[in-house]
Amino acid sequence: MKGEKSNQKVWIYRLLIVGTLAASGASVGFYMFQFAGNDLSTDSGAWADFGAYLSGTVGVAAVTFTLFALILTLRQQDSIIEAQEEQIAKVDNHQRKIEAYSRAEKFFPTLRSSMNERLGACASAYLKGNGFPYPSSDFIPESATFGEIIYDYKLSVGLEESGQYYTSAICSLSVAEFCRLLIFVTECIEDAPELYDYFKYELSDVWHVIRCSHAFHKDIRKKDFERVRKALRLPEDYCGLDKTVAVWQGLGAN
Repeated sequence: MKGEKSNQKVWIYRLLIVGTLAASGASVGFYMFQFAGNDLSTDSGAWADFGAYLSGTVGVAAVTFTLFALILTLRQQDSIIEAQEEQIAKVDNHQRKIEAYSRAEKFFPTLRSSMNERLGACASAYLKGNGFPYPSSDFIPESATFGEIIYDYKLSVGLEESGQYYTSAICSLSVAEFCRLLIFVTECIEDAPELYDYFKYELSDVWHVIRCSHAFHKDIRKKDFERVRKALRLPEDYCGLDKTVAVWQGLGAN
């Protein structure tokens, strides 16, 4: 790379020198052919005319070649700057990938474990234990877990028919809370796209829950919905694809 830059500079300098000398030689030769005698003139006016002639020919040629060399130098500098920016971008992307791998290794297991615990927890007992008003519903069995409510179509429909406080509590403690995991995974994949296969495998047993959480936020968090959709390659709309997931999309829209 350095050798190539050095060769370019030498080529530019040679062009400037050779071009200026060639223009000078041609101008002087033409002048001598037209006006010079056998001896050097002792007339100061003749020398003044000759100086004016050189200024108008050689001077202009020198300025032209200098300008041309400057343009070539600027273009060379632009190329160097672009190469440096590309190198900086590569280093930055590499660093972001390293950080994404590090985050995935440190934090993903904890988030995944929290999801499993919440899915296996009894919904009504959890609501009662945390002081939520209206911790039960006539449409949802007392023993139903958060996971059963999300996976079971009839229980999901029953949640639609339950009271507002109970429905809001179940949604906020399940699919809404799982959105943190989806955003975390999305950010890791955005920085290191190859992590998609890793997360898809690790989340394969709860992929239905991922889809429900994503569908629930379609109208609530539109920007996050689109980011997650692109990163995890999820549908734009779940209506007609999965009736249970479509119920959760409807819950988020209400």
